[in-house]
Amino acid sequence: MKRLIFTAALLFISLNSYATEWEYKVVFLAGNATGTKVTLESSGAYLDPAKTGVLNNLGREGWELIAVTGASGADHALYLKRPRKPRDKE
Repeated sequence: MKRLIFTAALLFISLNSYATEWEYKVVFLAGNATGTKVTLESSGAYLDPAKTGVLNNLGREGWELIAVTGASGADHALYLKRPRKPRDKE
């Protein structure tokens, strides 16, 4: 029994030491496409190059889109996350 408890404790400690810490970011995008050239793709979807560029830049910075709120034509809130960089040891 002691061996089982010891093994469970080691597993718990090891899993917690490797747990990813996340940082989050919320970005707001205007709902309308004023000043941009929105194009209709062959798939039937509309492409907004300016908003696509914003998302591509955030992706290059390591941000992952996890949720979007807003309706068609309304402003959108984009919720993003990325692994937190390890803190320097003091």
